Amino acid sequence: MKINLIALLLLLSSFAQAQMEDYSYSRNIATPTETWHKMALPNEMFDKVKSDFSDLRIYGISEKKDTIEAPYLVRLEEDKFVYNSIPFKKINNSHNDKGYYYTFDIKNKRAINEIALDFKSANFDWKIDLEGSQNQKEWFTLVEDYRVIGIQNELTKYKFSKVVFPDAQYRYFRLLIKAKVDPELVGQNLTLQETTAGSYQQYSIIAQDRKEDKKAKQTIINFDLGEAVSVSKFNLDFANDVDFYRTYKLQYLADSFKVDKGWRYTYNTLASGVLTSIEDNNLTFGPKVLQNLKLTIDNRDNAPLTLEKAVANGPIYQVISRFDSPANYALYYGNEQARKPNYDINRFLDKIPTELKTLTLGKENVLIQEVESKDNALFQNKLWLWGVMIIMMGLLAWFSMKMMKGK
Repeated sequence: MKINLIALLLLLSSFAQAQMEDYSYSRNIATPTETWHKMALPNEMFDKVKSDFSDLRIYGISEKKDTIEAPYLVRLEEDKFVYNSIPFKKINNSHNDKGYYYTFDIKNKRAINEIALDFKSANFDWKIDLEGSQNQKEWFTLVEDYRVIGIQNELTKYKFSKVVFPDAQYRYFRLLIKAKVDPELVGQNLTLQETTAGSYQQYSIIAQDRKEDKKAKQTIINFDLGEAVSVSKFNLDFANDVDFYRTYKLQYLADSFKVDKGWRYTYNTLASGVLTSIEDNNLTFGPKVLQNLKLTIDNRDNAPLTLEKAVANGPIYQVISRFDSPANYALYYGNEQARKPNYDINRFLDKIPTELKTLTLGKENVLIQEVESKDNALFQNKLWLWGVMIIMMGLLAWFSMKMMKGK
């Protein structure tokens, strides 16, 4: 009975070792000093790991040569936003030759930093002043000549009517819309947006190619980041002094294949909308691992825009792991057959410490499997190993039943 148990343990150890050999790459992990640690994933990993990181594994080898699997989760350090709607009462609506005034009374004097405006008309273009006061006698300017605009026709639909300003805490807020006719303000929402800044990495654009499609009246710009990285922000600055309003589509290169006349490329859309001189052109979307981007701008009958600067940013990925036993640990990745692991730590996120020490990852190791004899390959085959395990477990059960009957 004891011999059979030892054989089963050796078999399980061989099976765990076989699992580790299914991975194409590994990186040694610095020795853990605490139970919980975090590790930043380097950019070079992104084109070798599955997009959902389901093929990541952390394995360790103990002094007794036992294989240990450490549980982990992947966390993105992105910006986090919390919107708090602030109660108010609209009072003292009036107008004069300057425009139309609206006063908002916040009795509890809560701080705000956004006022979203809703107008009856879908087409408008007005300048706005915003002031704050504690007693309606002395007023302090918060924003001046702030532009709000709405455009709706058979070709497009666009609205920018949110007044954004630094945190301000007053009892009263007075809004002046510089319009000659009643702007017909039908709704407003006073909000405090609380932002927790994430950690992002900026990526350089190593190559840029621009083409003007005169027939389609489009500007097409291709960007090459040099390597596959995770991107969730793409910021554009234009050098044009005049106002502009152009629809756009931002895509990434998803696939390419060779045909008789060259290469054919497949692009998937990341974001679409409007580029305008009214607000910052900061395009945001869900994190995506990519290397090449394509921006298509619809010019219609306008002159093409002059792109002055383009910047790509992506969140930093942190692997949070719990190390329960001393061992020499390594991070394994690159296995198309691997499925996402199911660890208990994902159900107890509140148990993870907020402050975590960082462990460094070593250089990438390419795991090359040597050509082995057929006899050795037989024992490396998962189906064979599972079959032997089932037989061994059956034998153990048979011996156990026999011993119980003997007693």
